[in-house]
Amino acid sequence: GDVYKRQHVRRQFLTFLNDFTIQDPETEQETFFYKDQALDMKNNERSTIYVNFSHLASFFSQVGDFLEQLIVEYYRVEPFLKRAVHNFLFNLYPDFAQNKIFSVSMHNLSGIEKIRDLSCNRIGRLMTFSGTITRTTEVRPELVYGQFTCVVCNNDVSDIEQQFRYTEPKMCRNPNCDNKTKWELNTEASIFCDWQKLKVQENSSEIPPGGMPRSLDIILRDELCDTAKPGDRCIFTGTLVVVPDIVSLMKPGEKIQVNARSNPMRRNNQLSLDGVTGLKSLGVRDLNYRMVFMSCHVQALHNSCLLYTSPSPRDRQKSRMPSSA
Repeated sequence: GDVYKRQHVRRQFLTFLNDFTIQDPETEQETFFYKDQALDMKNNERSTIYVNFSHLASFFSQVGDFLEQLIVEYYRVEPFLKRAVHNFLFNLYPDFAQNKIFSVSMHNLSGIEKIRDLSCNRIGRLMTFSGTITRTTEVRPELVYGQFTCVVCNNDVSDIEQQFRYTEPKMCRNPNCDNKTKWELNTEASIFCDWQKLKVQENSSEIPPGGMPRSLDIILRDELCDTAKPGDRCIFTGTLVVVPDIVSLMKPGEKIQVNARSNPMRRNNQLSLDGVTGLKSLGVRDLNYRMVFMSCHVQALHNSCLLYTSPSPRDRQKSRMPSSA
């Protein structure tokens, strides 16, 4: 039942991308807003489509359950929205969309929350809040889908989705092999994306008298990385998720050590280097969790960065003209 509902969301979102029109202020003609944006994505090799939530609200004004499900179950339906974007672009530009992963960036939601109001009952919902960036990390590669090779039988296992930690296959798909632990990552056939973490603190005007400022970790991916810097006051749109907090379980000053275990399946007389695989390696029994915010859109309050606007008729005609080679 749940999968059917989310597939229904995918179909409705695909209909929205194909059919939504907006009136051009210059020509007063209706134009397909997201088809124009798809052309812009193709011309500029972008992988993120920017969706104005007010467009969704007007398009689905008679279908209230769609917007409610989108907001309440955003974390669960987001993969289906990405699939709809891929279908949308593949139908228009198959050569461009093939073997590409697309992202959905929602913006212009009504109501801006405060960091202090982001509690556990908001987990998984689509929401917007404002805060001031205090620290950023460098942009790093993140493994999204891994292809692993079985060390025992050399069989490949593809499309292993990573769930906030390094995730290997549960077992080899070769019926004659019972390997469950010995895997080698095939980096050339795996899919990576850009990843960056921000530390965001609540705005000074929102701190109650005598209170300490609260902060939250924000995760950015792909084209959102490096769009904001420390000191910027920004509006973030996305969803709260819960991740295991391994570092907080360790003693002060203690570091996670790479564990060089003796392994009979050594290659070229080198030790197999395995990271910490669970709480047993840390010597603790309790597991703590922490909330992070997976942002799908960032907008600095002093500008309108990352917002897509429909091109003028002259620009649209230029983008469709064949380049003279």
